[in-house]
Amino acid sequence: MLHLQRSVPFVDSVFRIIDGETEHDEAISLLIRAEQSSGVHIIMPLLEGVHYMPEEKFSSLIEGNFYEFMDITHLVLPIAWYDDVTILLPNDYVYAGTWRAYSNILSSWANRLGWLGKKSWNSMDFYRGLDNSLVERYDEWSHTAAKIIALKNNIP
Repeated sequence: MLHLQRSVPFVDSVFRIIDGETEHDEAISLLIRAEQSSGVHIIMPLLEGVHYMPEEKFSSLIEGNFYEFMDITHLVLPIAWYDDVTILLPNDYVYAGTWRAYSNILSSWANRLGWLGKKSWNSMDFYRGLDNSLVERYDEWSHTAAKIIALKNNIP
């Protein structure tokens, strides 16, 4: 079984919320700092009137800014949940990929990082969905992380 890396401050903060050791404020603050550092913002609900990212910006905005955000947070959500959030990139671009596209992006990021000590991720690992049978406590961690995003965006 794989374990989410508690050495990553955001990951640890989410677990401390789950374990009743702290409130959401610290995790919200860590998420905001990661957004500011990377230029990537995770927003709920979906935004209207945004500029979709042109393909020629993929390398700089996804493999650059989004991967930086992921390096800081390890915020891997269930693929279907990406339908309910907006990934706002620098210059007010948004990335609106399919589940398969997000799966490819996450597997590429995970392999580059060696996420959870594994370097053989493929898109189907994320497309099928992570769960407690693969990653310890993933279900409660991902639900708590989604709550942090909602609270950051002032959604009760």
